[in-house]
Amino acid sequence: MATWPQVRRIVDPLLAAALLGAGQYAVWALPSAESGFVAPPWVDALFLVPVCVPVAWRTRRPVAVFAVVLGSTWLWLLLLYGDQPQPPFVPAVALWLSTFSAAAVPRSRTAWGVGAGLAAFLVSTDVPALLDGRPWSNVLPSWVVFALTFAVGRVVGLRQQQAAAAAERAARSEAGREEEARRAAVTERTRIARELHDVVTHAVTVMVVQAAAEARTLPSGSATRGVLHDIETTGREALVELRRMLGVLRKEDGAGDRSPQPSLRELDGLLGAARSGGLDVRLEVRGRPAALPAALDLSVYRIVQEALTNVRKHGSPGPAELRLSYCPDALVVEVVNPARDHGAPDTPGHGLVGLRERVDLHGGTLEAGPEPDGEFRLRARLPYAGVVR
Repeated sequence: MATWPQVRRIVDPLLAAALLGAGQYAVWALPSAESGFVAPPWVDALFLVPVCVPVAWRTRRPVAVFAVVLGSTWLWLLLLYGDQPQPPFVPAVALWLSTFSAAAVPRSRTAWGVGAGLAAFLVSTDVPALLDGRPWSNVLPSWVVFALTFAVGRVVGLRQQQAAAAAERAARSEAGREEEARRAAVTERTRIARELHDVVTHAVTVMVVQAAAEARTLPSGSATRGVLHDIETTGREALVELRRMLGVLRKEDGAGDRSPQPSLRELDGLLGAARSGGLDVRLEVRGRPAALPAALDLSVYRIVQEALTNVRKHGSPGPAELRLSYCPDALVVEVVNPARDHGAPDTPGHGLVGLRERVDLHGGTLEAGPEPDGEFRLRARLPYAGVVR
């Protein structure tokens, strides 16, 4: 389906052709008393070209078209029709159309320049005619029509200017939201990296200590002792690199938190703190709890922590339900609470951005949004064998 700008590109040339055709017909086929054309026909026919043809470009070059049409009409009337009681009608129509398009230009200075040019044209052509005896009844209607044409065009221009400003503000706001979401994701990734550093460092430290202890129980010169010694050496070098990497992360994000990383063993404390803050939260555990890898255990704790924070910030008063479902291949975390505004769209904030980063880390899925019954549900599925990217 054709859009309005595409249709307008066809309409304007057709309008210009219709004006030129009507003018030429009036010049050559109608008596002067009916057409209003009293100059030699070839002169009127020649002047009609710069008056009517530019109308074909009035929406693409409105100010330039107005200037050409106004200048041509101005010269024509001053030279040939200053003493006539009523100038021809076709040039007036072309000037009305070009005035409307030029007045609709969003730039205020340009539009008021168009108004000043139009006023100068009307004064210079009509006042002398009035002094020569042209009746006011032939002048006032023309002034009223031109004034209304300019006013309507100006209103359209202001509406277009407001629409363009609103679209620009919306684009800037959207860009700002995207930038904030990107920064939130980067911040959360840095935090996850610091936490995983602690988890990995602990595991490597245990490996190094066990390899060193086992190597000391073996006789000197045995192949197994040499292998264990290599494991110990490589592990210590890995620890040095891990500490160096953590130093870079802490420089980028402040001093950081040096406290031990939490796990689901501390879930009761987390729920107790939430209840002390006025949140009615109920825990339901489904399935047989399984020992989780340290990184997954930490991520589940952080997901529950952030979900309860979102409930306090955005939920309505009422009980919140926390469900931990230990499935054969994954742990499913669900938080359900009454939504504050049942009709509000699902607009995830930065908290959900961080949750998605943690869920993606383990190859899981995250769903968050309002339910048909008016509740808000957050559901994270974390495979036990999720691949850390």
